[in-house]
Amino acid sequence: MTLPDNAFFVLMRSVLGAIKTPFNKQNLLEDLSVFLSRSDIQKTMAAYIDDHDSRIIAAVALLGEPCEDELERFFSGEYSYVQLHALLLNLEERHILYRFWDEKKSRLALNPKLESILGPIAKNRSLLFHSFPAGEEKTAPLMTASLFAALFAFFLRGGVCYRGNSLRKKVVDE
Repeated sequence: MTLPDNAFFVLMRSVLGAIKTPFNKQNLLEDLSVFLSRSDIQKTMAAYIDDHDSRIIAAVALLGEPCEDELERFFSGEYSYVQLHALLLNLEERHILYRFWDEKKSRLALNPKLESILGPIAKNRSLLFHSFPAGEEKTAPLMTASLFAALFAFFLRGGVCYRGNSLRKKVVDE
C-alpha cells in the first residue's frame, strides 16, 4: 500500500495480469493474497527455491528483518554486494521477501502468506552454520582475502609493531 502508484500497479500486473477498472488498492491486495495462498501456486514457488534462496531465507529469519547491509555483512566472503543484491531482488520479485521502511532504513522480511513453505527453511540453521561429525572437520583456509585486508589495515594504522624480532606487547594485546 505504501508503494508509489506506478510501482504498485506494475507489481499487481506482474502477478494478476490486466487490472480491471475501476480498481481499489485494498481489493487488489486481497486478490494478491488469495493468489499467493493457493496451494498450487505455493507448490510451484517452493519448487523454484534453490540453495542460495534457502540460505537467504534462513538468514532473514535468523537476523530478524535485517537491512540489506546486515545481510551483506553476514554473507561477506560468500556473495559479493552485486550477487547478494541480485538474489534479494529476485526473491522480492517472486514475493518471497518484501521490503518495508523502519526508522528511515529499508528492511527485509519473509512473506507471511508463504509461511507453510518458508517456515521449515527459515528454521533450518544448518543452512547457515555447517557442522561436521567429529574427526571429519573441514579446515578453513588460514588466510582469506578479508582477513588479509583487515590485517593490512591494522598494521598500516598501528605504526611500529615490532620490537626486535617479535611483535610488541601492545600490538599482541590489540
